[in-house]
Amino acid sequence: MAAHNELESLPLSRPYELSDLGAGGAELRIDASGEELLRLAGWLAVPEVRRFEAVVRLRRRGTDRFVYDAELEALVVQTCVVTLVPVPRSYRFAISRLLEVHGGKRRRAEGPDKAGVISLTLDEDDTHEELSSYRYDLALPLLEELSLGLDPYPRAEGVEFTPSAELEAPEDSPFAALAKFRRGK
Repeated sequence: MAAHNELESLPLSRPYELSDLGAGGAELRIDASGEELLRLAGWLAVPEVRRFEAVVRLRRRGTDRFVYDAELEALVVQTCVVTLVPVPRSYRFAISRLLEVHGGKRRRAEGPDKAGVISLTLDEDDTHEELSSYRYDLALPLLEELSLGLDPYPRAEGVEFTPSAELEAPEDSPFAALAKFRRGK
């Protein structure tokens, strides 16, 4: 139930029924609308998202396995951490995922040993995303990549951070003594 509520709180959603995917695959375009751009800005805690466009390509790779490839372009306005002025930034991401429905780590039988014991090993391939249902939100990987890829300390062009004199260590602090030692004084 928690996962359902979490998905409801996302600013953008594009559910897709993977079981309907034909042998030729599908190509879908996701362009966020005005209201979605506003919700996306709030979700990302930025002043504005001006553009969020993606092309998603889906292919079957078996009965329960699918390939998700996407290209995302976004124009996000962030706030300069030094001057607090708006800083528009363009972001581009290429995203690839292998989706597996009704997954769980696949167990592989090693075969019986001399004592007749069969040991199971877990596949260590975690490059795929395990799904419990064929209903998949195509926007979810896009949102994940954008939120993780945003510049955490955006600066306006040409702006450098220079600490004020108030932030420097006092003369009697251990750090000031260490600095003098390193300079050889």
